[in-house]
Amino acid sequence: MKIIGKVGISNPEALSILKKRMKSEELNYEQQATYEYLKAITKISEKETKQLKEELKEIGLSEEQVLNLVNILPDDENVVKLILKDIKELKKEQIKKIIEIISKYKK
Repeated sequence: MKIIGKVGISNPEALSILKKRMKSEELNYEQQATYEYLKAITKISEKETKQLKEELKEIGLSEEQVLNLVNILPDDENVVKLILKDIKELKKEQIKKIIEIISKYKK
């Protein structure tokens, strides 16, 4: 297999890829362990993930920041601040907006 590039994906997207792979082939040990882990921690669907990612990108967050928020789904201002620590002037209103967006998808 030749790697032609790399791109970050969210936990729900990784889970979906592994589910599809399971239909056509047996997962190796690492893939199976990853599948079990992701199945246990993933809280939103792949479709919801795509919608959430779009909403978070619309407020000016980078792909890496969006992926971290989607994977963690924080509902606490301090956790959002930690995830977005590289944004020097993160306003309280922005943090509240992020939490509001995430809360629409969190189960």
